Amino acid sequence: MRLNFAVKVIITMFSLVLSVAYTYGHTLTGRVNDPQGEPVAYATVVLLKADSTIAAGGMCNDKGLFTLTCEESGEYILRISFVGYKNFSQSLAITGGKDLGALTLDEDATRLAEAVVKADMVKRKADGYMFIPSGSAITTGRTSLELLNYAPGVWLSKDGKISINGRGGARVMINDRELNLSGEELAAYLESIDAEQIASIEVIPEAGAQYDASATGGILKITLKRSSVAGLIGSVGMRLAMEDREIPSSIRPTFNLDYRKDRLSLHANMAYTGNNIREDDTENTRYFFGNMRETENNTLLRKKATAYGGRIGSVYEISSRHAVGVDFDLSKGDNNSKSRGKGETRVGTDKSVIASLYNSDTDVNRYSASLSYKVKTDSKGSGLTLVTDYLYSKRVWDEYNYSSETPTVGLPIESGAIAERWSNTKLYTARTDYKRYISDKLRLEAGAKYTHTNMDTEIENEKLAGGIWQPEVDLNDHYRYKENIFAGYVNATASLNRFNLVAGLRVENTSLSSHSFIRPSESKDQDYTDFFPTARVLYFMNQKKGHMLNVGYTRSIRRPSFSELNPYKIQMDNYAYIIGNPDMEPEYSNSYSITGMLFNKYSLTLSLQDNKDVVRQIVVADPVDPNIMYYQHTNIELRCRAKHAGRTGKTVANGCGFGLPLFRKPH
Repeated sequence: MRLNFAVKVIITMFSLVLSVAYTYGHTLTGRVNDPQGEPVAYATVVLLKADSTIAAGGMCNDKGLFTLTCEESGEYILRISFVGYKNFSQSLAITGGKDLGALTLDEDATRLAEAVVKADMVKRKADGYMFIPSGSAITTGRTSLELLNYAPGVWLSKDGKISINGRGGARVMINDRELNLSGEELAAYLESIDAEQIASIEVIPEAGAQYDASATGGILKITLKRSSVAGLIGSVGMRLAMEDREIPSSIRPTFNLDYRKDRLSLHANMAYTGNNIREDDTENTRYFFGNMRETENNTLLRKKATAYGGRIGSVYEISSRHAVGVDFDLSKGDNNSKSRGKGETRVGTDKSVIASLYNSDTDVNRYSASLSYKVKTDSKGSGLTLVTDYLYSKRVWDEYNYSSETPTVGLPIESGAIAERWSNTKLYTARTDYKRYISDKLRLEAGAKYTHTNMDTEIENEKLAGGIWQPEVDLNDHYRYKENIFAGYVNATASLNRFNLVAGLRVENTSLSSHSFIRPSESKDQDYTDFFPTARVLYFMNQKKGHMLNVGYTRSIRRPSFSELNPYKIQMDNYAYIIGNPDMEPEYSNSYSITGMLFNKYSLTLSLQDNKDVVRQIVVADPVDPNIMYYQHTNIELRCRAKHAGRTGKTVANGCGFGLPLFRKPH
């Protein structure tokens, strides 16, 4: 049989990669089955390091196949999850590429009812996946944060951070409104939304030109339900979980109300969540500055977290083509942590026993309002959307740190630190998006967005010296940041015979002003304009047989956070501090990928990521006392190492990365 040119290209790619498949990183492949041997489509697969951070992540395709690529050898934990099945966990020692073969997920008897509609819960889209939990028992008694665990490719860490396909920093949107929150604030907000209010969750691993260029972790678009039944509908719920000491105990009452009459619909809900967590942890750290210093600490942690919130909103359909909406919501989160630790530190032959006590309390209050106006211009889906948002967030941290160090020789050393921080953030956004369907095969989009951020932060510190608490002026700070981002974009999607084409261009102007009231000389302003093109071409060589070729390119930006830029100095213990860096530049990334697939079974992806001014946290020693370390984010150069045919080569660049994942049919 004569093969066309594109098929020959894929076969050539396979031939080349088979000889260097493990040159960069280690590739894991496998297939996820149910107890009957049938594939489990769209299961979430992650590879975790010993500290539970993600080394790699992704999801199965519709045949249950997956591939992961990790950069380093070592001990890892493979975890797989999907609705209606028990979580799968397996320890792996990775020294090279591996085919894990068929992995079986056991059915969870307590969650079988949730899996009844699993075949219809995930729908594949051109740029990602649509997760539709509405109507399933999976939403009963859960929060929207918990529901994200079931979305394909989405992974939640213990501290509530969200990753898509192993990449952190996912952006979350609710009803086309972006939640400009991160970390504990985002987790607290999502905890306050009842999962039963969610109609769908759209997972977009690679953000296009329609989204912020800094959305390198992908997009999660959550759509809340609107009542379609005239009249008043309400519900009250309660969830109470009592587990053993190693598992959180929680209580969660909820209240929901929907009203619809003619063209007016109203919705309101309130929720409260309380959790208790108890953990035992052991940490071992080594520093190599001058004489090696090693610390080992055993810690008992007790954490209490509460979150509550409420929202009220309305949509009024002015006509069949015009609608206006307004939303108000508030949320509050309170996290309290208490830990006691015992350990020892060794510097050369000297050893000291350390007892420590750490308490922290974080309060977050958040208020927001949104006004939207939507116009439908035809029956194909064309239209104009206008959205404006206001957010006010107030965050208060209180930290108490005390330690007693008893050396082998000499007198005990007592130390302590108290830190109080206040942060107020005001955020305004306004955006307009226009979508026009020229035909069934051509869609054009254009839009603009303005974002203004005003953040005011104050830090006060005290230290224990000679048994007396005294102000530590060197660590105090008061700074203010103002940031303005103007953005505009155009995007086109077309289907031409065997080709699907997507091309877009986004331009963003960033103006940043930082001012320190205590250290005016360290104040700094930045102003820069960047262009961010995106392009993707999908070519179907033989759609019936499943032969296709996909080529893509994306440029993105990672702006340093305000906390990373501010030249503050936070004490962690007697030997370690966190410091800011006002001289950091943004990190830019150019991502290239090419994927070939044969017979809908065998696929090969070649990817290259070229990074400039990479932002990383490094550890540097104090120039006076080498036993004191400073943790600081900075722009660095990366070194990429490659091994092949017994030779080792090194490439020095501003930053680069390679991935060569390969699917093959498991035995």
